[in-house]
Amino acid sequence: CATKGSPRSEPRSEPRSEPRGSPRGGGVIRIYSSDDIPVSTTVANTQPCIKLHITTSTTTRDIINSVMRKLHRQAGAAGPPPAYELEALCLVGIMANSVSHRLPDHVQLLRLGAPWINAKFYIKYKDSPL
Repeated sequence: CATKGSPRSEPRSEPRSEPRGSPRGGGVIRIYSSDDIPVSTTVANTQPCIKLHITTSTTTRDIINSVMRKLHRQAGAAGPPPAYELEALCLVGIMANSVSHRLPDHVQLLRLGAPWINAKFYIKYKDSPL
């Protein structure tokens, strides 16, 4: 917008970015790790959750792998977390009504829809109780 006495500004030529959480773009989610994840107890006092930028094509398996790599690095461990440990983990969503749901590895979080927008997500072992 031009103000009185100032020259008109040129239109922007660069593309505008999509708002966070938009269906076409990406979003930022918070992932919490449960207390039974060994690496999380080391980092729990310094960072209660991990913020992660995801796209509509990001799967729950991608999210688990990214979060665990970050936690592993923050705990000072050398190298990536073991693959067998990553496969034993799942993503759990807790809805507003306190109902927990284990999400399959292939689910794309940003495509789930309205009830999941306000869910809280945790990484847990697949064999641990919800």
